Amino acid sequence: MKDRKALSIPSRGMSKLNPFPGLLADSLEARGWRVDDNEPAKYLRTAYDAVIIHWPDHFSTTHSHPVAWARTAMFFGLLSFLKLRGARIVRIVHDVDELHRHRRLLRRINRALSAALTDQYVFLSASSREAFARKFPALASPYHQTLFHPHFRAHGDGPAVAATPARGALRFVGDIREYKGLDRFLALYAARRVATPLEIVGHCDDPAYAAAIQAQVDAARAAGCRVDWDDRRPGHDELDVIIAQAAAIVLPYTVCWNSGMAVKVLEHGTALLCADLPLFREIGERVGPWITCYRPDGSDLARQVDRVMNYRVLKEDAARLSHFLDGLSWDSFAAEFEGALA
Repeated sequence: MKDRKALSIPSRGMSKLNPFPGLLADSLEARGWRVDDNEPAKYLRTAYDAVIIHWPDHFSTTHSHPVAWARTAMFFGLLSFLKLRGARIVRIVHDVDELHRHRRLLRRINRALSAALTDQYVFLSASSREAFARKFPALASPYHQTLFHPHFRAHGDGPAVAATPARGALRFVGDIREYKGLDRFLALYAARRVATPLEIVGHCDDPAYAAAIQAQVDAARAAGCRVDWDDRRPGHDELDVIIAQAAAIVLPYTVCWNSGMAVKVLEHGTALLCADLPLFREIGERVGPWITCYRPDGSDLARQVDRVMNYRVLKEDAARLSHFLDGLSWDSFAAEFEGALA
């Protein structure tokens, strides 16, 4: 078999933030690929068949502004060098648009260079592909792939084993970022005086947004709602337990084109309360009552919270969810993904 080589940017090293690149690399290696991390000692002397990029805007939105300019230049210089040596540039579209709103000029340059160098896009939901085609019609192509976001179990692993659930509260868990809409959700929670307890387990790195969340938590408590904020970042194993022991997990995102968190929650047999976004409606078409969406104005929030908290799993519902998850293996994802690398 021909020695097939790919470079992954970012590498397995970011697995603490998002395990997707590492799990994909492992699955491709199981199919005979050699997948290198983003290390200059390797890529400067290696001719790659493909380069897989995940979040190109990361190079323009992190670190200080001067460092971001330098990192952006180095990143696209590297892609150009590898492409001249014969590599195919494949971008997995995790986010149709950047989740940051600063450094507009640098982000605009990043988008233009990324579009110019990318040979193939891979989308993780039909709704993200449709949104991308609307936003960037010149880049839309029927040849781009759509492969639904796989689960987060490693290659060959069995189903995640949930702890015996206490199932007492509705929970928000994970990093607190503005696009996830927790501040808006808390405002709706207080306005509707929802009686169900809400537990938040997560940390916010943005001091201004963290202060806004604390203000909304205080306002919700003043309105008579029971809200607890455990301000910390749980590890992966603890995250699994927190999800498994919840009655339901809330994803109040303002924008979302794919959600590994939604898949992770469903793996544990925990129901989801979600903002009414195309992606969640798309998943809901596959899993049925495991996902409950509430209206943007929150007019039905109390009723939908009550619905998700009192959801009783029927045998056919469990079978439907199992069938959905069985189709999200990394083996099948990598097998189809190889088409983008050819």
